[in-house]
Amino acid sequence: RTLNTIIDGLVLFLAFSLLFAFYYYTLRRERLTRQVIYRQKELTQYLEAIPEGVVVLNTDNQLVYVNQAAQELMNSSLNAGPVSLSDWTSQFRLVHADSKLPFEPAELPISRALRGEAVSIENLLLEAARGPRLLSTHARPLYDREGELMGAISIFRDITEANLKEQELEQARSIA
Repeated sequence: RTLNTIIDGLVLFLAFSLLFAFYYYTLRRERLTRQVIYRQKELTQYLEAIPEGVVVLNTDNQLVYVNQAAQELMNSSLNAGPVSLSDWTSQFRLVHADSKLPFEPAELPISRALRGEAVSIENLLLEAARGPRLLSTHARPLYDREGELMGAISIFRDITEANLKEQELEQARSIA
């Protein structure tokens, strides 16, 4: 009888210990989830504050993030959920500013970055509904902690006005 009482006590103790461990694990997991969500919102705010366009592509060739500046410049939006790069770029036309030849999807700076290449282009011409815009773009591969490619990021800025001012300045110098 005493042995049964001891065994019952041990079983009860183990059950409560497991219950406590599960409760502690659940609380910790919820706290960590809240921290991750908060951090994600915080990082999104940082990216939205950048006045240049920012686009992030995953290894499945899907855009997972396009900041507001990029959406406004490209006159397009990223609806809920990832969208393929080809679907997104079908909303506008990107060409080489000097030759006016269109960029093939595989030669877009962000596509090249997804293959591990760091790319900078100073004369990318965006042909959009609101008129042509000259862009400067930089694209880089993104790696995880183990060094595996996890995506690519492209940052671009509208340099149309700066380019026009530079041309006016050169013209004024040639007259003087």
